[in-house]
Amino acid sequence: MLKLTEELQKSEKFHSGTKGLIIELGLTYILFFLKNPNYFSILFSRSNHTEAILLDNQDVENPAFSVLKRTAESIFANFPISEEQKHNILLAMWSMVHGLAATVSMPGVAERMRQDPHTKQRLRGILTAFQQS
Repeated sequence: MLKLTEELQKSEKFHSGTKGLIIELGLTYILFFLKNPNYFSILFSRSNHTEAILLDNQDVENPAFSVLKRTAESIFANFPISEEQKHNILLAMWSMVHGLAATVSMPGVAERMRQDPHTKQRLRGILTAFQQS
């Protein structure tokens, strides 16, 4: 989890203050698992990290998720939405990014996507599909 968290923190620092920060964090998360597909199963197959995220369990620390959460909360501060709505939006964002990370970690998929020169552009397109122009 340390390598992933470090990558997310680098991306957070590099894109800090930009409109696309949250997208870049998601892309960093996905690309990490594309480059390191075996990490996905190691990190999430036997851990309680996913359960803690879904149930908002503050007792279990997930440093990688904390980077996303902190960034999202700074954005949420600009909108009059309830804590429940914030949590649900955060879960939706994480679910999309985590699902894409799971997909790119699949045997065969990772190899093909690493060979495709347009992979990063395609993933960014998916992450920004609902973004308003």
